[in-house]
Amino acid sequence: MTAISRLLVIARQNRWTVLAGVAGFTLVAALLCLRLSFGTDVLALLPQHDPSLKAFSQYLERFGAADHLYIVFVAPKGTTIEESAPVVDAYVELLRKLPEVAAVDAGLFDADKDWTYLQDRTFALIGPAATRDALGGFGEDGIRTALLHARDLLSTPSPDVQKLVQADPLGLLALVRDRFSGDRSFSTMDAGRRGYLSADGRSRLVMATPSRPAFDSEFCRRLFASLATVETQARATAAAAGASPVEIHYAGGHRIAVETESILKKEATLNSLISVASIVLLLVLVFRSTWLFFVCALPMTIATLGAIAINGLMRDKLSAAATGTSALLFGLGIDGLVLMYARYLEELEAGEKAETAIVRLGGAGTSMLLGYLTTAATFFGLIWIDLPGLQELGRLVGVGMLLGGPLTLVIVAALLPVRVKRPRALSALWLARFVRHYRWSILIGTVVVTAIAVPLASTLRLDARLQRLQPETPAVQLQQEIGLRFGVDRDVALALTEGASLEPLLIADRQLEASLRSQASELAFSGPGRLLPPEGEQAETGKLLDVVARDVPSIQARIRAIAAEVGFRPDAFDDFIGRLPRVLDPQQRLTYQGYLDHGLGDVISKYIARDPHGFATLAYIEVKDSGDLAKAHAAVTAAGSHAILTGIPLVNAALASGFGRQFVLAMVAGSAVVFLLMLITFRNVRLTLLALSPTILGLIWAAAILAAIGISLDLFSVFAVLTLIGIGVDYGIHLVHRTVAEPAQLDTALARIAPANMVAAGIALLGVGSLAVSTYPPLRSLGLVTVVGLCTCLVTAVLVLPALLMVTTRGER
Repeated sequence: MTAISRLLVIARQNRWTVLAGVAGFTLVAALLCLRLSFGTDVLALLPQHDPSLKAFSQYLERFGAADHLYIVFVAPKGTTIEESAPVVDAYVELLRKLPEVAAVDAGLFDADKDWTYLQDRTFALIGPAATRDALGGFGEDGIRTALLHARDLLSTPSPDVQKLVQADPLGLLALVRDRFSGDRSFSTMDAGRRGYLSADGRSRLVMATPSRPAFDSEFCRRLFASLATVETQARATAAAAGASPVEIHYAGGHRIAVETESILKKEATLNSLISVASIVLLLVLVFRSTWLFFVCALPMTIATLGAIAINGLMRDKLSAAATGTSALLFGLGIDGLVLMYARYLEELEAGEKAETAIVRLGGAGTSMLLGYLTTAATFFGLIWIDLPGLQELGRLVGVGMLLGGPLTLVIVAALLPVRVKRPRALSALWLARFVRHYRWSILIGTVVVTAIAVPLASTLRLDARLQRLQPETPAVQLQQEIGLRFGVDRDVALALTEGASLEPLLIADRQLEASLRSQASELAFSGPGRLLPPEGEQAETGKLLDVVARDVPSIQARIRAIAAEVGFRPDAFDDFIGRLPRVLDPQQRLTYQGYLDHGLGDVISKYIARDPHGFATLAYIEVKDSGDLAKAHAAVTAAGSHAILTGIPLVNAALASGFGRQFVLAMVAGSAVVFLLMLITFRNVRLTLLALSPTILGLIWAAAILAAIGISLDLFSVFAVLTLIGIGVDYGIHLVHRTVAEPAQLDTALARIAPANMVAAGIALLGVGSLAVSTYPPLRSLGLVTVVGLCTCLVTAVLVLPALLMVTTRGER
């Protein structure tokens, strides 16, 4: 009697003790699972050690781009958003009072933004070169030209134009406007006095910063409950004022978090229920057994709870990727129970008593455990990949398979029915006869199909872009629409620099700008120096202003005289003339704190962030392709700064370059362990390679089919490769193990094992196949790839492997 047979007998004889222990384990695991929550942050799925990826997370954390709440107001067709201004104004006023909202940016010309801070420091902002050119405009000819232009502007009957001319008759604001022209860090939306408007005038964007970060589910639900109240009150206020109705939509990380968590919880439950129900139905139809109806889902259900509970002891949050764990484990694990039950029926059909039949299950149990171990080893190989989402999936499935094997053994032994009415073991003698008769035709066809598949498989593409990890929710779609409607574009390279003090970072930014201009002048650049030049530049500007500061009274008199000469009222420009001493003051300086004190924090925060550890600056570089990325990298290196280049283009490039190599290493490591386990069991290299052949051929054929129909792999669909290795290897192990045990009965082994493999494949298709309709793209692609691979691995397991065994063993004679 083998060790496995003895374990089965002990479990049978002590069934109530076994069941009590299993029940206790299940209860503890279920209680631990209750404390878990779903993590919906896509960035948590990304590699954690690549510098550009770490910098991207720091960018989102320091500059809050992922934590913005985008609120879009849309006017009815045929109207403009200005006609619905009372709704927007009432909403914004109430929004500012919410405790869940830390800041609100309703437009560049909000009442809380004091733009005179920049107007009074225009020359400090534009720098020495532009100041040198602009000071020429304070001569008699320059003033006359500017005032004549101002008079022409007044021919447009607009109160806004009139206020602009009175506040800035010499056009100094044009110097500031030119400073920001083409700035990639600001959107291309119309930043009018009524807010951020879309090009067609029908939409307005308001950006709020909630007081807590996104992906805090409880806070997000509380936030949107408050927003619903604000919306109701704003609509009531606007209706009383007779304003036009308006649609209000929300986007940003907080709404994405709420929607994603809801979808993932629903899908995790539905996937589990659909998988279990479909699998149970299939087994009942095949075996017509009420025992299977009640027992078949137990081992892997308990194993799933145990794997999640063990994961929960290490961390209290499951990622979005883990929602597919239950479906994967059901698909991977229930075939072991099917194999053992089918063998049990076979023994009963042959006239053995229940106790004897259980002892004879030792061979099937050994085969089943080997399959579970090889599958676990394959998935544990994912721990080598620097991708937390895949690491978590690999860890969950690996632990689940390690638990599932022993649980299947003891539960099956404890609960197998003593009597089965008219036991009908699975058998497919017709398949054995077919394979034996056409074995050479099958092998020749295999060679031809493989020769065609190999070049096709080499064209299968890996799309490692971050966008493929994004859930498809209404909030995500709306955020994409906002990018098109308002020009909010984050798809640029970001140069992130950090330090204890700000001045060295501003100097480094100037060096980076100079390096980029010398090496790739065609790439648009916008850094913090655009709003806050280094102190050295501002001091140099001050020296230029020092020359004209002594001449301020004569400049004021000159403006009054020329204004009267060209037809303006004597007091038309009193406010501007009164501000001239401040505008031309050599001591005027721009500071980071000055921006914050004058309500311009939203403006400067696009470039500079501060926390207790110091400062971080951000520069934006326009890139369109890998060539532009290479130029940007070269410029950063040549500048000699400590800036780290990041951004979505860099993230995508890093994922594409590093993931393939890591995945190959993980697959090689996992496959090596699988080969070693099988070699220890079979003690024969030829048999080990034969058992692996269905998996190898099935993967090649699946890759060719996917490439032919135009499906590309993403970071999670490559996970299906390991799933297929785990499943396909089991198919080969079961048949080869039975052949080794009964070498003279190859046809019988095939007739018995092939139907069990077919049922196992059906189980896996129903389990993992449920992911193919998931609304979460990575899980959906994982499901699609697995379905194709399961079909190809099944074909090679029930046709090609038996044909190989028939021509390489005594079965041929």
